[in-house]
Amino acid sequence: MVNKRKGTNKKRLKTGLLKKLRSKDTKKTRMYKRRSTTKQVNLIRNGSFETGNFFPWIDVGEVFVASVRPVHGQNMCYFNVGPGRSASIRQRVFIGQSGPTGIYRLYFWASSPSHTGILQVSFLGAIFSPRIYQLSSIPNVIIGNPGQAFLYRIDIPRNAFRSSFFDLEFRVTGGSGTEFARLRLDQISLFAL
Repeated sequence: MVNKRKGTNKKRLKTGLLKKLRSKDTKKTRMYKRRSTTKQVNLIRNGSFETGNFFPWIDVGEVFVASVRPVHGQNMCYFNVGPGRSASIRQRVFIGQSGPTGIYRLYFWASSPSHTGILQVSFLGAIFSPRIYQLSSIPNVIIGNPGQAFLYRIDIPRNAFRSSFFDLEFRVTGGSGTEFARLRLDQISLFAL
């Protein structure tokens, strides 16, 4: 009998707290629920390379779909670029209608063991400067931690686009000397915020 009452009291206490929380702040709870049910659509196709190939990306040079330590899933994009050379992947992106903020947010995961070379992220057909990263500044976090990488984020305003599409390009250029420029790239996504 005593155990049942304790269980019942706990249950009553929990439901009573929930009722108090809900009745205290009903408007915020409803607003939160509406936001959480809004599904954002990734405008990048095959951004995790799970198809096992690059389609619809266009690949040029020494860049491969690989299955060695992807951030998530089975595959990732791997650049292995010789000194003084470059390799790239490019995809046409149809942006559609922007969200309420008028901002598009690009995310990608990257890691690099290289001390030379650069990664250039370009928005071809948009009035937006490319972003350039020294490969030496991109952490190499895969040693002892399979599947880990560093998350990058780029915000692009809606007024940077001249039309309803642009070409997103990731280009790795090797440096001087004998070291190859190596980069792991995975989980590329673009959302209208």
